Amino acid sequence: MASGCFWEATPALFYGLHIYLATSLGLWRSPLPLIALLPLWLPLVFERAYAALLKGSVVFALIAGYMLIACDNPKLPKSGLKGEGYLQVEDLVRGNRYGKGGYLLKGHLRSFSWEEGEFKKLPVRCYLIGPAGPPPLDALLYVRGVLKEGRGLSYKFKMDSKEGWRVVDQRPSFSTYRFRAKEGLSQLLKTHFKGEREVSFLNGLATGNFTDSALISCFGRLGLAHLMAISGFHFTILALLLSLILRLLLPPITGRLALALGLTFYALFIGGSASVMRAWTMALLSLVAPLLCRKGNPLNSIGVALGLITLTDPRATATLGFQFSFLCTAAILLFYKPLEELLTYFLPRMSYKEAHLLSVLDKHGYLALAFLRSLTALTLAVHLLALPLTLFYFQRFCLMGLVYNLFFPLLITLVMFLLAIALVLSPLIGPLGRPLFNVVELLTKFSINFASDVPPFFDFTLRTGPLSANLIALIVLAWLTLGFAYAAKKGSLGSVRGCN
Repeated sequence: MASGCFWEATPALFYGLHIYLATSLGLWRSPLPLIALLPLWLPLVFERAYAALLKGSVVFALIAGYMLIACDNPKLPKSGLKGEGYLQVEDLVRGNRYGKGGYLLKGHLRSFSWEEGEFKKLPVRCYLIGPAGPPPLDALLYVRGVLKEGRGLSYKFKMDSKEGWRVVDQRPSFSTYRFRAKEGLSQLLKTHFKGEREVSFLNGLATGNFTDSALISCFGRLGLAHLMAISGFHFTILALLLSLILRLLLPPITGRLALALGLTFYALFIGGSASVMRAWTMALLSLVAPLLCRKGNPLNSIGVALGLITLTDPRATATLGFQFSFLCTAAILLFYKPLEELLTYFLPRMSYKEAHLLSVLDKHGYLALAFLRSLTALTLAVHLLALPLTLFYFQRFCLMGLVYNLFFPLLITLVMFLLAIALVLSPLIGPLGRPLFNVVELLTKFSINFASDVPPFFDFTLRTGPLSANLIALIVLAWLTLGFAYAAKKGSLGSVRGCN
């Protein structure tokens, strides 16, 4: 169990967890958030850190009380409820459902009336299929249809095919320009690449909007779904590319500010999903901390992101993207180092003098094995928390995914890196950039085929029946408690240190 000194050294994480647990109590009306408070409060009680305990208790009580009063999650019959209401459109994604062209509409039902009552402020997703086209972005629509429960705390709305929708009010906003920018990028990719699957895949990597259901299924089966959602992986690649360019053009401080601005524009372009906001917040804090003469602490950064996202959009905590994004990031921060230390028993480290005495071939072999050790530790760390979540949501886990995750992210990194360079250089060098686009297309085609054509005798899949949400939550809580305890003991994360 983490010590009280650990929580005093990571105050943002401490309060972020309190905000999240209080919100979860209000949303789910479950005793599990109260159980999860024990690893936070018991060390403070044992060490008599009553001031921190009181502050955390007050934050938890205020937010939990508000959520219990203000939050209403209506339970609907399986057949849904037929009625009418007003739908505020917030985002629109060109999609492909069951082989038919259409759009995925995201927004909120300001109100929904049915025979026996009325609901207000419900987040909904709605597929629009047909030749009529999508409604304008950021419009207030009068709609008729059937409301059903979706995954987590979201809802699905199926519009009446006859009534459809009618615009009541419209106010232009940034979402309109975001949609047009994504459509423009999609058209640009179509001018440089021929294959429809390649264009769809590259467009998904750049914008996070994957529309090919076959690709989504294939990558999900291999445990590579995290590559198809904009997250820290994509932000890291973009940050690396921008930093390399800005380092040549600007001094260090100005370069950091320009990089932060560039990542902010990218986040605005992608949209404010939970994984995007988490990655953007942590990246921004890591860039700003040195400018303020502060030492960055990734656990505090993830705590800030957790608290901000939970406060601004409480229902986002129930989404798959939020849970995978935060848990996988926490797993890397907490378990990567101990697992790498464990793997040194099988792939030991060498001192500089020992490595210097090796032949050229042996040096390359040693570096390759060291790289393999790091990748293996990273993959195992992520799956400590991702595996229970995957089995809960999908009831299956492809064991080949452990192997694919060792090298496939590197392949996707190379594709994204070359694509970004090709798009930047293309206006400058014209036709001379064609060979670079050809390389990107070949690598993309290879990546898709490699993920799609897994031999059946290698397709080992762990399958389960429906699992209890309480059981999965307790497993995740146990792993996190262990990880926090190890971090407190070793003091190996940023400014986390023991109290001596």
